[in-house]
Amino acid sequence: MEIKTSIKRSTFAILFYLNTSKPRKDGTCPIVGRITIDAKSVQFSTKINLSPSDWDTKKGRAKKERKELVQINKTLDRLEEQVKTHYSKIVEIEGYVTAERVKNALYDIGAKATNLLQLFQEHNEEFEKRVGVNRVYSTYYLYLSAYKHLSNFILSRYQTEDLPLISLNHKFINDYDFYLRVERKMSAHTVLNHIIILKKIIRRSINQGTLKRNPFINFIAETPQRLHRHLTEEEFQKYSPLL
Repeated sequence: MEIKTSIKRSTFAILFYLNTSKPRKDGTCPIVGRITIDAKSVQFSTKINLSPSDWDTKKGRAKKERKELVQINKTLDRLEEQVKTHYSKIVEIEGYVTAERVKNALYDIGAKATNLLQLFQEHNEEFEKRVGVNRVYSTYYLYLSAYKHLSNFILSRYQTEDLPLISLNHKFINDYDFYLRVERKMSAHTVLNHIIILKKIIRRSINQGTLKRNPFINFIAETPQRLHRHLTEEEFQKYSPLL
């Protein structure tokens, strides 16, 4: 069965066919998926083999004559839904999609993190591998702490375990700043460190192409003020002979 739709001027189609040009010794042939976007196609393996007599070419599905054939159709339906989901997500996040990109997403090849904490976790795992090489554990611990506070903030404020990167905006970082400063009662210096780390994760998402722009570009975190203490009269008299 071929399903066509149009999203942002891209023509999209997915179908399944039996590749009878490559029969196996038992007489079965591989069922192959084909993704077509803007007249360019790629094939992908379903890892399913079937006898030509059990295949309905018109419907692009197995004939529903036996229980195992019904199960094959359920697998194909699930694959089709996954392809359509990957297609829609890529269009939404990146604004541009190719058949090869959808195929890679299906196989999780070169998949990019699309959620904030997912990307943060990816960063921390990579950083951990460098501890003792060209990174120190104390910095790694700061990232773990920052991840924990950000995770708690998202869970308490949005009642979810993660947020799509594309949903982030200026209000998010303002609310996070307030959460750290007021609800968690952190010092200005500690809050600044958490904001700097968050901005680093956002830069990572921009560098990998998940975000096109920085949603926090106009946000300026409050910097800790340096206190310049004046000498008392007694202290001045004490140190004046040294001047």
